[in-house]
Amino acid sequence: MAGQIRYLQHGGVEYYIDGKKVTKEEHDAAFPPKELGGSGPYANPLWAGGAWVSDALMVHPSQRQEAIEWSKKVGVPTHYREDGTPEVLDRNHRKQLLKAHGMHDNRGGYGD
Repeated sequence: MAGQIRYLQHGGVEYYIDGKKVTKEEHDAAFPPKELGGSGPYANPLWAGGAWVSDALMVHPSQRQEAIEWSKKVGVPTHYREDGTPEVLDRNHRKQLLKAHGMHDNRGGYGD
């Protein structure tokens, strides 16, 4: 089963399941919203799976709380999962977090 949401130019929204137009309620019943782990504003509706994760900025699980406090201290509040993986909210958050760590993305695009 494949679902699709089309955002129209005039601001309307159309919902489809397997190419057939359906109501929002039918679409939501077939594709319930995903629950995201953690707390705080870590869900961006433009990303199907929520926040990005970064293995490069991962910390040891025992350092998770320290990393959360450090990120708040440097002005880039970041949620770290139980395994020590940080959740990156958007491109700007990623850029700020990399800068705070003294890193950069060699494969970044315009504005990264």
